[in-house]
Amino acid sequence: MTRYLKSAACYGFLCLAFVALSGQPAFAGVIFALGVLSGPPGSVIAAAFPLAASPNNDNAVTASPNFVAAGKTFAGLGFVDMQFAVDSSGGTTEYFVNEGVILGGVQNQTGVAWTGYNVELGFGVGDEFVPSSPADLLDFDLPGADPTPTNTVFTTLNHQGDRLTWTGGVLPHGGLMLATFSIDVPDVSGGIPPSEIISTGYRFTVRQYATPAAAPEPVTGMLLSLGLAAWAASRRVKHER
Repeated sequence: MTRYLKSAACYGFLCLAFVALSGQPAFAGVIFALGVLSGPPGSVIAAAFPLAASPNNDNAVTASPNFVAAGKTFAGLGFVDMQFAVDSSGGTTEYFVNEGVILGGVQNQTGVAWTGYNVELGFGVGDEFVPSSPADLLDFDLPGADPTPTNTVFTTLNHQGDRLTWTGGVLPHGGLMLATFSIDVPDVSGGIPPSEIISTGYRFTVRQYATPAAAPEPVTGMLLSLGLAAWAASRRVKHER
């Protein structure tokens, strides 16, 4: 996996976020910095966030005013990881993640169609990624799930505590998808890997990856070709008669 720089517009937003955070008191489970952004070579990843407007607000009954704007272009099949650093002081803050048009949504430039999309919580990036577990208290806003995650392409959602799996649609190569979901960001806990504990709190990762459309089996493709050839031959015979 390779680290990628954020877009210029996103970088400016993040600079403002860091200025706003300086000198502010620590709140429970509040994102204060981006860590490593990584993905398949050539991919573009961007993320931005302001100072939490409503820290320690779990469980928000509507879309949380604390938000992360994100966008990404997949240049190949593989994992895209976004790492966040958290200040903690004794509670849980709910974040609304909007992968909408503000930062370009999610674009498929992998060369193949997608039949599903997956979002997973965990720790570390690349080969060091470790999936989240109930013990760390980090989750996709369950059991409240308000609002329900959305996706403009895939209509069926399997909503688990630490994983979102969307199916029921097709995103072709060159296609664009928009998605939203919420994350409960807790205070530091014993369930968080020691390697991700930092002086102010901890780091966590949002991992995203596509489910590619299955390639036709070789035998099926061969039979299809033979069938088409036979059909073409029969058409020629009828025409000659």
